[in-house]
Amino acid sequence: MFGKKKGDMKAQSAMEYLMTYGWAILIIAVVLAALFELGVFNGSNLAPQACIAEAGFQCTNLVYNSVGISFTFGQTTGQDYYGNYMFIAAEGQGLDANGIPVNFSACAGCTDNTVPVGLPGPTANVLVPGQTVTVNFPATLYAAGNIPPYSAGPGGLATGTPFAGYIWMGYCLTSTCPFPGTYFTKVATVVTKSSD
Repeated sequence: MFGKKKGDMKAQSAMEYLMTYGWAILIIAVVLAALFELGVFNGSNLAPQACIAEAGFQCTNLVYNSVGISFTFGQTTGQDYYGNYMFIAAEGQGLDANGIPVNFSACAGCTDNTVPVGLPGPTANVLVPGQTVTVNFPATLYAAGNIPPYSAGPGGLATGTPFAGYIWMGYCLTSTCPFPGTYFTKVATVVTKSSD
């Protein structure tokens, strides 16, 4: 009798297994490839939209697009802040010896686009407890904070461009305040991606 050898039986069993489940594996691979092409696994599509303020501060209504970055800012610390200037620095931005982002401290008194944006107040550029203001950073300041696309040049900012960084404030605790302020503090963390 010519029966099948034990090795032949194993080979036939393996082939049957592959033929049975091979189609399912192929379909799963095609679906994963399609999802990858559609950007489902792109981390920037999953990035949250957040402006997370430090204790005593508020940061809401964050907008990031080719026009600029804007948000509503306020404080509830019980302290008046004078001569306020705000600036944004990217997450990886280097700090100087005083712990201030180099993009600001290296050019605090310049007249180019690295000058921080002033924070308006009711009198003497002061931010009082409970007050909120809208802060607008025009796109020309993107380069100073190392924020994509670094300017609002031709083509503008691609929708979905991610950005992670920090909002800083320079301020004084008295009304006799030198530019750009005596103290500097990180007041919020920003994680966002650009919109239309």
